[in-house]
Amino acid sequence: MLRFNSDSFVAKQEYSPCLNNSSQEELGSCYFPIRGAESHAKPRENNFNRGTKRARTSSETQHHIMSERKRRQDIAEKFIALSAIIPGLKKIDKATVLGEAINYMRQLEQRIAVLEKGNDNNKSIKSVMVTKSGLCSASASCNEVIPEVEARGLDKDVLIRIYCHKRKGIMLKLLALLKDVHLSIASTSVLPFGNSILSIIIIAQMTEKYNLTMNDLVNKVKQIF
Repeated sequence: MLRFNSDSFVAKQEYSPCLNNSSQEELGSCYFPIRGAESHAKPRENNFNRGTKRARTSSETQHHIMSERKRRQDIAEKFIALSAIIPGLKKIDKATVLGEAINYMRQLEQRIAVLEKGNDNNKSIKSVMVTKSGLCSASASCNEVIPEVEARGLDKDVLIRIYCHKRKGIMLKLLALLKDVHLSIASTSVLPFGNSILSIIIIAQMTEKYNLTMNDLVNKVKQIF
């Protein structure tokens, strides 16, 4: 007679059902996770993060380049504007402009001191107007030195300074002329000087079609007055 002991039977191992997802493989009625399936998702996520950081870095670099370019253009325009108010300036490089500006400020300080001293002593001081042709007293007629036109170039920038009599439509004619000679207007300043004279300062930039010298530009501007 055969006897069977309970020990001769191996207890059936029970497996709890595994969750069904894309990273599991079906074996019979049970699912087992496949090693390394989850690890493939991480490099993709890391690559995405690196791509995002690279795009952000490129955008920040481009923004920095544009900001630096604008800053340099602003500095160049300010140097040109500064050179416009310094009389007798022969060179317009940055070192010369700064040096002459310092000297001019010192001259103005000395002139103020003289004026204040003259007021204290009740002395009459004759006012003068500085022009390109020299000094013209306030009581004398300055018609022979008007209009006065001056043009200076620095790289692609052009500074135009004009003293002229007030005339109706003169600015429209001037801007139309500059457009015809292929100058792009960056800024304009028109100030009255006395009752009948205008002080006009224009900063423009040369386009690709511009081909005039500064003397040619001055002569063309004078033709509209």
